[in-house]
Amino acid sequence: MVKHLGRILGIVFVAVWIVMMAILIKKNVITGSNLFFEEKYLVEDIESRKEWAGLYLKKKKVGYSFSEIKRMEEGYKITENMFMNMKVMGVPQKIESKINSVTDREMNLVSFSFRIKSGVISFIAYGNLNNDVLKLMIVSGGKKSTKELQLKDKPILSTGLKYYILKKGLKVGISFKRVIFDPITLSNRAIEVMVVSKDKVTIQGKEINCFKIKEVFNGIELYTWVDEQGETLKEESPIGILLIRETKEEALKKFDGDKVDLISETAVEVDKKIILKGLTYLKLRIKNININDFDLAGGRQSQNGEVIEIKAERLTRKDTYVLPLKGTGMNKYLEPTMLIQSDDDEIKTLAKNILKEETDARKAVNKLYLWVYANIEKKPTLSIPSALEVVKSKQGDCNEHAVLFTALCRAIQVPARICAGIVYVNEGFFYHAWSEIFLGRWITIDPTLKQFPADVTHIKFFEGEMEDQLGVLNLVGRLEIEVLEQK
Repeated sequence: MVKHLGRILGIVFVAVWIVMMAILIKKNVITGSNLFFEEKYLVEDIESRKEWAGLYLKKKKVGYSFSEIKRMEEGYKITENMFMNMKVMGVPQKIESKINSVTDREMNLVSFSFRIKSGVISFIAYGNLNNDVLKLMIVSGGKKSTKELQLKDKPILSTGLKYYILKKGLKVGISFKRVIFDPITLSNRAIEVMVVSKDKVTIQGKEINCFKIKEVFNGIELYTWVDEQGETLKEESPIGILLIRETKEEALKKFDGDKVDLISETAVEVDKKIILKGLTYLKLRIKNININDFDLAGGRQSQNGEVIEIKAERLTRKDTYVLPLKGTGMNKYLEPTMLIQSDDDEIKTLAKNILKEETDARKAVNKLYLWVYANIEKKPTLSIPSALEVVKSKQGDCNEHAVLFTALCRAIQVPARICAGIVYVNEGFFYHAWSEIFLGRWITIDPTLKQFPADVTHIKFFEGEMEDQLGVLNLVGRLEIEVLEQK
């Protein structure tokens, strides 16, 4: 089994970053025909201004955020920057992101650009609205790809949500639902907003009257405290990261994120040590979460209420076929996506070079996963996982391994999908991502830990790409596990 946690855990890194970006982005692109802003109100009341805030985890400063809105002749330009510096498995990690947005006078989205950079890895996305079509482009691995998103209503941008609530009177009990476009996952999702109470918060030693606003998306709850002028005082994520309003000088002061290790903060302890050698069966009780929020049954996993059973898969001679796979209705798991670029010539050429002349599906998959394991450096990465970027950087954690392996499989016409959940390492469960491949039936495979099939401590909570994995945030800090049986 693995000796170093550095081989895994990428999913929680991405999840944490999504939470922090969501604190900003949840207000960035709101769609809904019922949102109407009077031109007079916008021009007179929305003045150019800047806001700075510190980011904290376990009372340790791990970064800062900066936002600015500028009035222009034809509308507004809005900038949202964020920087984080914290320790991950003893390794310092610096992550920075920037979102630029342009709107018209009514706050309708005109264009946006988004960039996140972590070490040598970067992800860039652009969007331009043309009538009711949002044209997207991402830059990953030095290459560009495009996508069009049909919108039912015109997008409303950024702090418009906050001003909409103010226009309603910022009264306790106000609630409404909207749909947002998230430039991180390049997808839509519903959001519910509620003004839940009047409150007081202390900022810089001063007690300030404010309103507490609750926002819910994908079952994830975020809380924001704003004063009567709509200034954000504090925001809180479900995993304990706080955004607190500060002056520029305070926000940029020295960080002590190197005293906080993200991994130790997200591990799931167990009541009984699991003996991995020869383990073929595991029975667990999943506690302290709403079990109905997850699909835990299927394949080698079975579920009875809170109890989960996992049985080891055993490969047989029947678990293969001659490539390419034909006529099985698996198109969903063969198609390229914005981040799994299996149709790119570089990905296809790499797969072909790895396989040589191999046409047996099982043997081909074995070659691909061994290549990924041997050639991708196991390194914590806080970024958006993209197959092309992994090919270029040759490094990453479990997300990068899984996304590249999945792309290589699809490139040779082997259905593959990404799974996310937890795995047992060093006497605890940690958040992890791996893959499943179709060899006549779905088989788990972990190119990060070099396991085919993957061991029974891989507990799957989700299938799919980043937007499907957001639910991990409902597990972090809550999930408890009781080991009932192992053999």
